[in-house]
Amino acid sequence: MTISIDGERLGDLISLGDRYVFFTTHARLRQLDGAHFDSPQSARRAVGVALDRAMRTPPVRRIADDRLSA
Repeated sequence: MTISIDGERLGDLISLGDRYVFFTTHARLRQLDGAHFDSPQSARRAVGVALDRAMRTPPVRRIADDRLSA
């Protein structure tokens, strides 16, 4: 089963008996890759929450190496 929001494919939900495992290559959902869920609905909720959180978190800026040298 594919999980998508607004037409964007975010990952796949695989059934393992009475549990579901979410697999994704989406960078903003990295923390959910391989996560287990009791239902497809709980997986979709977790994906929505993770995306909302990722949208509110500013990206990490890297300092150029030349600024670090003395």
